[in-house]
This record gives sequence, structure tokens and C-alpha cells, in this order.
Amino acid sequence: MEPLRASACYGMDKVHENTRIVPRMSAGGGGAGPGQAPPDLPSLLLDGRICFIGMPLVPAVTELVISELLWLNYSAPDKPVYVYINSIGSQTPGQNQAVGFETEAYAILDTLNYIRPEIHTLAVGNAFGNAAMILASGKAGQRFALPNARISVAPPRMNRSFGNASNIMIKANELEQNTGTYVDFLSKFTGKDKEVRTAANDQLIDLLKSAPSQQELSRLVAENVLAFDQKFWLRVAARSDTAGSIEEKERLSMLASTILKLIEKIVQKTDTDLMEARQVLQDILKAGANERGEWFLPLPADRAAAMREAMRTRSGQLDEAFLSHTHACLRKAADDSLNDFVQVLQKVLQLYAGFVLCSEGQSGVEAQLDEIIAADVESWPTLIKSAMASDSMSEAAFSEALQRRMEGTILKLKSGSYAQQVQAEYLKELETQARVAFRHQN
Repeated sequence: MEPLRASACYGMDKVHENTRIVPRMSAGGGGAGPGQAPPDLPSLLLDGRICFIGMPLVPAVTELVISELLWLNYSAPDKPVYVYINSIGSQTPGQNQAVGFETEAYAILDTLNYIRPEIHTLAVGNAFGNAAMILASGKAGQRFALPNARISVAPPRMNRSFGNASNIMIKANELEQNTGTYVDFLSKFTGKDKEVRTAANDQLIDLLKSAPSQQELSRLVAENVLAFDQKFWLRVAARSDTAGSIEEKERLSMLASTILKLIEKIVQKTDTDLMEARQVLQDILKAGANERGEWFLPLPADRAAAMREAMRTRSGQLDEAFLSHTHACLRKAADDSLNDFVQVLQKVLQLYAGFVLCSEGQSGVEAQLDEIIAADVESWPTLIKSAMASDSMSEAAFSEALQRRMEGTILKLKSGSYAQQVQAEYLKELETQARVAFRHQN
């Protein structure tokens, strides 16, 4: 079995290109027999009933950890499981930027609660945010930390992606639900409730207070804008009332005033971005319509070309605001059962993905891949078959080139962003159609 490339499935902002997840050998064998490869170190740990969480909580890590826990539950449900933790959870410490989804940690916690073995946890390095929550899930009296381990509670965060009011409300509701789940888990494990909620808000306040510059404070406010709820402001007021000096009280007051002004600027910028995004989408849609403002499906080749040209002239505005607005229009059209318009908007997203994913100056298989990516989705089967018939593209070479393109897309784009979602889905559809074509050839 070939090693699974972590960067192909991580959904992280930055993953070293040589990172690999080595397939586990089954537990129960400490050595290698004649002609067999020696067991890898993680397999030896698993053989000792040790589950090591040593990376951010992203889908590939979650899948691996849950698989190990289920195996340990199956192999010896009456023996303890030792969970060693050195992980930043789903956020980057200090910056509090999301690198994964909060639900990854909740899936691990649900599995820990499901399996029968007693859970012992040990922090051997960082246990930040959701990783701290997993540390707290160990049995009372069996939760440990090495002398220099760093444990930090951090409430959930989300990558900022503003659109219309309904989209912001959806994100706010999701953040509130994730925060509630996070606090509920910690409260259950530690036997404390108010202290956990207060600690989460105190950490955010201290993070904002320690910002070295106005630019850094603006960035932190933008990244955490959905966390400024009523409980946050009540905590700021409480800390101001109990401040030990007039200087500290004034500092908290100035911080609160600055945060409010920055939030107001963010809202104003969001409104401006939304207006620009609406105009960009209208211009692209107009390019695909005839002189009477009508669209014909499937979209004629000349209209698709006109829409691509409209995108090319507005390439600098094909940002998150544009994609967020397009998705909002698509959802509204689907809710109103405007199926034809849904197809038109889907075509816009396909053309966008094909436009931004193409790279210049390629040769060989990479150039053929670019040609297919830039073409209409409906023409993919024909183009793939044509490349196969010319013997200039093998299945292995094409799959490898497509895999590299998918990895690059995941690595360079912010995790959870619309850009990452649209481009990854586009390449995934190409991968599916290519597999079908190669299967028929064989």
C-alpha cells in the first residue's frame, strides 16, 4: 500500500508537502517476520494500547484516531486506552485561526464515550483548544500532563467569510452551537460551568489586549468577529469593575471602544464588498444571456466564452465575497424552485473554477490537464477519450497530475473557504469522470 499523502485530504492552510501518514499495521505483533517490513513506530505504540494525537485535528487525523480507538475497543475492551496528546486542536495558538473543523474533535469525543475501555489521557506538549477538551475527557484521576506541557482552553473560531445577512446568521448560529458544545463537554468533564465560559472570554480579551499594533488588533477582531456576543461584553464590563487600577479600567474601556469601531468598519466593508460582488455576478450573467436577457440551456459555446471573458476582465474581483453572493443566490433560486436559474448559477461556479485552476506554461500531461479543466464540463468525456486514444496520456500520469493539482488547491486556499470548496469539488468531479473513462477503456 502506498503512503497516503496527508496534504491531499487535510484541508489545512499549511501542510509540509512531504508529510505522510503511514498505514498502521495491525496490533498484536511486535516484530517483523522473515521477508516482512519492520513495524512502524505508530504501530508499536498501538500495540501498547497508546493512541497518539500529534497533529492538528483535521479529517485525516480524526479518521486515523477513531479507527485506532475502535480497534482497541474490539481487541481488548477490558484494558485501558492511553491517549497521548501534542496537538493544537483545530486552531493556531495565538492567532486563533481555524485550521480544521470543530466537529473533528467532537467525533473523537463521541468515540471515546462510546468505547468500553477506561480512558487515560496525557499531555506531552501542546493541548490547545479542542485538544485540551480531549485531554479533559480522560477518567477522573487519570488525566495527566508532563511538567512542560502547555494546556490552553480556547473557544471555537471560524474562518471569516462574509456574504449577505442570512449567510452571516448561519455562521453565527453554527459558531454559537459549536461554542455551546465545547463548553458543555468541558463542564461535564471538569464539573465546572461558569468558570469554563469565563475562561474562554478572558482568553479572547487578553489576546486582544496583547495585540502589538493596531493592524494586528484589526486582524484579530476580524477573525473573531462572531465571538463578540452579549457574554463577551458582560465579561469586559465585569473585568473593568474589578480592575485593580484606574489605568487597567481605562485600558479595558479603550479596548471596548476600539473593538466596536473596528466591528462597524467590518460591517461597512462587508456591505461594500457585497454590492461589488452583486455587480460582478450580474455582469457575468449578462454576458451569458442573449439580447433579450434570456439564457438557453445547455449554454451555447459563444455565451460560455463571453462569460469566461467577463471573468477574465474582473479576475481581481472573483473573491470570497463574489462566491458567497453566488452561493446565496443559488440557495435562494433552489428554495424558489427556479431550477433553470440554478443551472445557470452552477455554470457560473464551474466556469469560475475552470478559470482560476488553469496554470500557464505547462507541458505534457499538465498541459492536457489544463485543457480539460478549462473546457466545459459537458465536453470532459470527449476530451479525456481523445487524450487516451492518442497514447499521450496514461491513467497513472493523469491521476498523478490531477492529484498534485488537488493538493495544491487544498494547501494554498484557506480551509473552509468558498474558493477551496468550489475548486475542490470541480476537481473531484473531473477525477470521477476520468475514472469512468479509464475504466471503460480497460
